[in-house]
Amino acid sequence: MAYYGELGQYGPMKLVEEKSREYQAVNGISIFTDENELHPRIPAILKLIAEANIILATSHLSSPETRRLISEAKKAGVKKVIITHVDFAFVKRTIEEQIEWANQGAYMEYVYSSLSPAWHSITIEEMVENIRKVGPERCILSSDLGQMHNPAPVEGLRILYMLLLEKGFTEEEIGLMSRKNPSKLLGLD
Repeated sequence: MAYYGELGQYGPMKLVEEKSREYQAVNGISIFTDENELHPRIPAILKLIAEANIILATSHLSSPETRRLISEAKKAGVKKVIITHVDFAFVKRTIEEQIEWANQGAYMEYVYSSLSPAWHSITIEEMVENIRKVGPERCILSSDLGQMHNPAPVEGLRILYMLLLEKGFTEEEIGLMSRKNPSKLLGLD
């Protein structure tokens, strides 16, 4: 909500600072209370995630929310964390944040849609540099597609893999980020 500017809208044209009149009094969902404290329901949710040994994904949380969530997740015993679409326009993470969170055990998710003509929030050269700095062993590749106005997920992945191969990634590295790391997170390894 804080990033799109209004509820129920999607697309780069909605990345605006001002909310439409209907939504000026509406706030988005946050893990923080109005007093900037961790919402009291978060520890119970994290406990459930830890007990089930499932993945915690950060979605569209802000960087301060993400940092706090990772800290609380570790305290709760959560072992699997994905920082979602790290290069996407409205949640773009600095490379320093990505390295910090990868060093804490989180996986960075790099997605085709960040490169797509609809969003184009990063160049392939920047993405390659970021993946190299974080390390393929802490990265996963995804399309972030499936919406009606976007290409099919398989097409987005094909383009992403092709671009990474052209920029010097090996088939083994792409396999690590697209199969092995996700399999490990899902408990399929």
